[in-house]
Amino acid sequence: MAEELLQALKSVQGFSVLPDSVLEQLVPFASIRTLRAGETIFCQGEPSPFCFGILSGEIVIQHVSNDRRFPPKILGILGQGHLFGESSIFEDSARSAMASASANGSLVVIRGPQLREWIRKNPVASQPLLIALLGSSIRRMQKTNLELAVIYGVGRLLGSQKSFLEQVPAALEFLRGSIEGVTDIVLYQRSAYWEEFTPLASFPGLSDLAAIPANHEVIEKVRQASQPQIFPGGAIQEHLDSFKLPWKSYASVALVPLLDWEIAQDALQGLLVLGGQRDGNAFSAEKQLLLTSMSLPFAEALSRHVRSQEAQARDRLQNSKSFPL
Repeated sequence: MAEELLQALKSVQGFSVLPDSVLEQLVPFASIRTLRAGETIFCQGEPSPFCFGILSGEIVIQHVSNDRRFPPKILGILGQGHLFGESSIFEDSARSAMASASANGSLVVIRGPQLREWIRKNPVASQPLLIALLGSSIRRMQKTNLELAVIYGVGRLLGSQKSFLEQVPAALEFLRGSIEGVTDIVLYQRSAYWEEFTPLASFPGLSDLAAIPANHEVIEKVRQASQPQIFPGGAIQEHLDSFKLPWKSYASVALVPLLDWEIAQDALQGLLVLGGQRDGNAFSAEKQLLLTSMSLPFAEALSRHVRSQEAQARDRLQNSKSFPL
């Protein structure tokens, strides 16, 4: 069992930089835990004295909003070799997010307070581990900074004094330039009069874009998931010929739902379609998280636009009734 734990620790980021002679000192702090898909590892707001290394499977880190109208914000999707929950190594505090398994797998569980005490007593031996953990934190901050920059940029363009139809092309252009590998972006809006999604804007400008039936199987999949859905370009062509986009040239396609949370969780009011011509991984897990965050300012701006249209329609109706017959 000791050898199994030693090998497990060696496979996890941070701990992998330590020699076997040092890892052997950490084996008493570790154990192996099996996971089933859907299982919660720790909850947001609750204390947990452990940190975890992923031996197999996949872990989703989410922040749960106090406003239950909004879905949990996915902060990260972690796979084999990743370490998470490492705050327990440095302090005893409540978790700032929740972690759950999205697939069957196993973890190496490390008791944070005991490891913390070992670090205090062994500053030289623990230095490589601390440097590795610091490097991991810096990379995570860099990714967060990129996400915030994109969200801020999109929000600033969509919050300008220009009309919505003038704001959107600039926001689409900015988004295209911010996500490497994306070549085309189209914004669809749900029609107020027909059960379909009509193209509102695109970048670069694409012509002859057709509407998409609101009950289309792909639309239903996106609506039910409430998260960006990624499709291979060739495969989606069979289902979405009506889009009249150059699907054959796309290695992958992302469909991002724009939800009106003021109405209901499944109120799909619009859709962003992004085509990537790089390779099958044009929309990595990190980019999908970015798309999820970025969809919020688009959804809010589209909601304002729809409400403005509805108000104008009511005014026109009211004015038409003011004339005597």
